[in-house]
Amino acid sequence: MRLLLTLFLLLSIACQSDKKQTASQIAQVKKDSISKISTAQIVFQKPQPLPNAVDIINEWRALNEYDQFLNSFFGKSKWEVMHNYDVLVEATNTFFEGEIPEAAKDKKIISRMQVMRTFVMKLQDDLIDVDISDSVFNQDLKEIQTAYNGLYVQLNKINLFQPNPELLDTLD
Repeated sequence: MRLLLTLFLLLSIACQSDKKQTASQIAQVKKDSISKISTAQIVFQKPQPLPNAVDIINEWRALNEYDQFLNSFFGKSKWEVMHNYDVLVEATNTFFEGEIPEAAKDKKIISRMQVMRTFVMKLQDDLIDVDISDSVFNQDLKEIQTAYNGLYVQLNKINLFQPNPELLDTLD
């Protein structure tokens, strides 16, 4: 009986030390992942505008400035993005509140801008939490990029199905 009790006691002590070691290893992996300076791999390139949207995109000064800002901002390291997210939020709000060309004042375009703003705010919320993981950070960036591309897809659809005035003249 004494031998059994001693064996049980030794086994429980060994299990407790394994739990402590595992917990410290998990904490170290989290710390390594957070403090690691990794470059964001997402590049914000303008999708090729269709001929019907070129004039609108070219005259939309706020959009062009926002494009340039996104490319420079997300070309930085994760650490810089994490510690300067307020600049991203400010630039997004400036873009959202900026002047929109009349041809782009469409509900679908506005809603794409709102989606973009929503994902920027989601990134801000996640970055307020100091322990953001690489996977959450990268997912947030991909969502912002998807919203950005969606805005250009919607811009390319502007005037796409408008009747061509030259063809209407031939119907008479």
